[in-house]
Amino acid sequence: MAPGRTGSGVRYELAVERGSLPRAFHTAIEQTVYRAAGCGPHGWEVTDCVVTLTHSGFQPPLSTAGGFREVTARLLSLALARARTRVYEPVDRFDLEVPEHAAGTAVIALAKLEAVCEPPAVEAGVARLRGTLPAAATAVFRRRLPALGQGEAVFTAEPGGYRPWRP
Repeated sequence: MAPGRTGSGVRYELAVERGSLPRAFHTAIEQTVYRAAGCGPHGWEVTDCVVTLTHSGFQPPLSTAGGFREVTARLLSLALARARTRVYEPVDRFDLEVPEHAAGTAVIALAKLEAVCEPPAVEAGVARLRGTLPAAATAVFRRRLPALGQGEAVFTAEPGGYRPWRP
């Protein structure tokens, strides 16, 4: 198991000849790799990695596709634990304009949602706040916005990348 390029997803590769195992065993291994990546050690999908089968062998008639599924799942779990996987959460980059008198309340509301704000800029009675907010919290903030900005707030958000997840 090795890290993949950002955004590449999970890739399964062979470093053994296709004929080294019956086709059903190769299929069982590949299916298990993708299924196991759906729920990693922290409970979330594993992304951006390359899983390579480097050695193979089997014992007819004792070996079964089910046995290969079981072994593959165990080996992937072990590899992920050893890889010290990290969890990242998506964040949105936001821009917020509120009346100056509502800026403090907006900053507190954003802080409670684990936003990271740049210092506010105030001009002509309007405070402008920029920063990042966990994507999962963006909708929550949007619902609270009419009360926070007394109907005079303007909020925009767009995908802003990822940051390490804090449990």
